Amino acid sequence: PAFHLQKSSLENSLAETESRYGCLLQQIQGQINAVEEELANIRCEMENQNQEYKMLLGIKTRLEQEIAQYRALLNEGQQDLVYVYHTKGEGTHL
Repeated sequence: PAFHLQKSSLENSLAETESRYGCLLQQIQGQINAVEEELANIRCEMENQNQEYKMLLGIKTRLEQEIAQYRALLNEGQQDLVYVYHTKGEGTHL
C-alpha cells in the first residue's frame, strides 16, 4: 500500500507539473505568435517605405534633371543676350 500511495503521489505531482509547463508553453507560444505577427507587420511596413523611397528618389532625380535643363537654357539665353549686347553696342535695347 505504501508503494501505491507513493506511486499515486508521484503521478499526481507529474500531472501537475505537466499541466503547469503546458500552460507556460501555451503562454510562450502566444507571445511568440504575437512577436512573429509584429515582425511581419514591420517587414511589410519597411517594404512599403522602401517602395515609397524608390518612387521619391525617382521623382527627385527627374526634378534635378529638369532643373539642370532649365539652368542650361537660362545660361544659353544669358549668353545670347550678352552676345547681342556686345555686338550691337552698349546701350542698345532689344
